[in-house]
Amino acid sequence: MGTLGAILGGGYGNLMGLYGFGVDNVISLRVVTPDGKLRTVTAASDPDLFWALRGAGPNFGIVTSAVVKAYPAKQTADMTAWAGALIFSSDKLERVVQAIQDLKLEPEMNIFMYFISGGADTGNSPVVMTTPFLNKGTPELGRQKFASLFAIGPMVDTTSVLPYNQWNSGGDGFCIRGFRKPSFSVGMQELVPSVWRRVWNEYVSFQSRPGAESSAVLMEAYSLDKAKSIPGSSAAFPYRDVKFHAVSIGWYNDTGLDGAALETGRRIRELWRGEDGLGRNAT
Repeated sequence: MGTLGAILGGGYGNLMGLYGFGVDNVISLRVVTPDGKLRTVTAASDPDLFWALRGAGPNFGIVTSAVVKAYPAKQTADMTAWAGALIFSSDKLERVVQAIQDLKLEPEMNIFMYFISGGADTGNSPVVMTTPFLNKGTPELGRQKFASLFAIGPMVDTTSVLPYNQWNSGGDGFCIRGFRKPSFSVGMQELVPSVWRRVWNEYVSFQSRPGAESSAVLMEAYSLDKAKSIPGSSAAFPYRDVKFHAVSIGWYNDTGLDGAALETGRRIRELWRGEDGLGRNAT
C-alpha cells in the first residue's frame, strides 16, 4: 500500500536519477472506478484515465494493484549505496545550504538536509544534518562526489556502504505512529542561505518549547536528468522540473502547542515561497 501511494502521487526515490519518477514506470493499473467497475487501465485501453491516475490517482478510483517496470540487479554490488549522515553545527548552515545549491547531482546521487534535535546528549539542541547518497558508491568516491560538504567540516560522519534494505533506515523515525505533526511544504528552484537562516531561527524558536523537541525541517534534492527527459505532458504529476522540496514538521503531543505550531509552519512556508522562483505552491 505504501509503495502504490507514493507512486500515484509522483513517486520520488533514491534511484529516480536513473529511472525517473514512479509514474514513469507504471505499465498498468487495476482500478475500482466510481461506477463500481474493476478496470485494467493502460495507455492503450484508457489513455485519459491512465494519464490522470499517474499523479492524481486517489481522486479517480481505488487502485488495487499495479504492473510496474523492474530493473533486475545482476550482482550484490548493484544493491548497495554509499550513504549516511554528515552532521554540522548550526554556525555552518549557510555554507551547507550554498554547497547543496551548487552541487551538480549526477543520476546516481541525491542529498537530504534536516534540522533535527541533536538528542539527549546535546540537551535536544538542534543540529544541521545532511544525508548524501551515491548508488553503488564507495567511501572514496562518495567523499569525492560530495567534497564540498566534507570541506565544510562535519562534526559527525556516519557514512558507509549500505545494502538496499537499509537505504531508507535513517528516516524510520519519521514513521512513528501518533503525535501531532502539522506539516507545511513547498517546492523551490533555488536555495538562498540567508532565507534558510531565518527558517532556522523560526524552527529553533518552536523546537525549544517543552514537548516540541522532535520537530524537524527537511529538504531533499534529486538528479532530474532522467525525469526531465520524459515529457511533462505524459502524466498528471506536475512538478517534474522542481529542483528542491522542503517541509516543516511540528512534532508534539500537547494540543496547547497547536497554535504556535501552525503559525510557525506558515511563517516558514512563506519564507520559502518568497524566494522559491516559482510563484505558486509547487508541491
